[in-house]
Amino acid sequence: MRKLTALILTGILITFSLVGCGQNTTLNPNSPTTLSIWHVYGNQSESPFNDAIDEFNSTVGKEKGVFVSVTSMVDSDSIDQHLFDAAKGTPGSGDFPDLFTAYPRVAEGIGEELLTDWNDIYSEEELSVFVDDFLAEGNISGRQLTLPIAKSTELLFVNKTLFDRFANESGFSVKDFETFDGLFEMASAYYEWSDGKDLFQYDDFYNYFLINVAAKGDELIKNGKVNCDTNEFKDVFYAIAGPGIEGGISLYDNFGSDLWKTGDIISYIGSSAGILYTRDDVTYPDNSVEKIELSVLAYPVFEGAAPTVMQRGVTLFAHKTDDAKKNKAMEIFVDFLAEKDNNIEFASASGYIPGTDEAFEGLFSNLEGVENPKYRMLYEAVSDMYGKYTFKPLPVFENSSAVQKEFDSNVTNILSKARAEYQARVSAGEDKSTVLPELCEKALNELKSKY
Repeated sequence: MRKLTALILTGILITFSLVGCGQNTTLNPNSPTTLSIWHVYGNQSESPFNDAIDEFNSTVGKEKGVFVSVTSMVDSDSIDQHLFDAAKGTPGSGDFPDLFTAYPRVAEGIGEELLTDWNDIYSEEELSVFVDDFLAEGNISGRQLTLPIAKSTELLFVNKTLFDRFANESGFSVKDFETFDGLFEMASAYYEWSDGKDLFQYDDFYNYFLINVAAKGDELIKNGKVNCDTNEFKDVFYAIAGPGIEGGISLYDNFGSDLWKTGDIISYIGSSAGILYTRDDVTYPDNSVEKIELSVLAYPVFEGAAPTVMQRGVTLFAHKTDDAKKNKAMEIFVDFLAEKDNNIEFASASGYIPGTDEAFEGLFSNLEGVENPKYRMLYEAVSDMYGKYTFKPLPVFENSSAVQKEFDSNVTNILSKARAEYQARVSAGEDKSTVLPELCEKALNELKSKY
């Protein structure tokens, strides 16, 4: 990604308001053209993106004859299949939307021929308002199939209130979260200290391996397949398998923010946008509630590895159409989303990173302007990583969505089974120092056998 200090090339000022290529329009404010949209930003009762859409509909859309209707909201893990079903016309799936947000991986399953090439709507200069690396992620088969209205990354969320109690008695500190080596050592110690609670959850095992194998100098995905036969993979696997089997790393098969609510974990790595769901209190089994202090930290690194982190977050697709009014309406809506203040407002209200250069620079050059202290802390962590970390997007290959889900499921199931066996054998009197390495190796071999 271009550095914050060099966002404008050689003094050339780019006009950030996207002026569409088409000049003629039949849009009529008295009979608005409606665009349906499916998205994953928030939920029905709390969605900064819905707020942005409402603002558009009541201002620019009303003036120019465009109305954007949110017809479906699901999470980013579920939207893939919804889109595949709609594209195929599966009964009960609903009409395929005019616009939708999803990861680039969905293009293959939907069919690229059904998707708009934004190059047909915008010139190269107009598209250059978007952050280079964000835009490049959506260039598939030479066609610009997505626009990065906002992106995200992965950060470490810590319940500092509960962590401080552990740290005061154990000698660990927040600095131990800077490396996975320190984090996993703490996880094992916390499990003992807390009488069997996990310290930490990683929301996506696939992302953990993808990033940290790369950080150590190799790739998880080779020729469209998971590659477990490397020393780098083995190192990364054993590091998390130990506390995963012995205790300390959560093997819960949903988002860490769920267990965060009850104090069953006190830290997790997930999307920066997960701050929308990270509560400021914990509800215990007796229904008592405790207010907590949140810390948001940079993504950890393994000692000696290159700092690397996910470039994640959905991007904007459009359903290809010959309807000139709809194409013009899409252009007007994207122009609105790309405008600096609008882009900053939507992104910063939801824990996302602005998608345009001007908005990106505007946010990170004035973090004091982020009023919510939680969100300011989040963007400070993101800012600390830029220029130091390599940001790696999810690879796009045949069946990449299915491969990711299958890999996450395999790791979770294999480690969960190993944990159950470990607990049974240790309870029966076997030496844990012998049982744990045996089960780590057994788990690795079982995972490798699936690929």
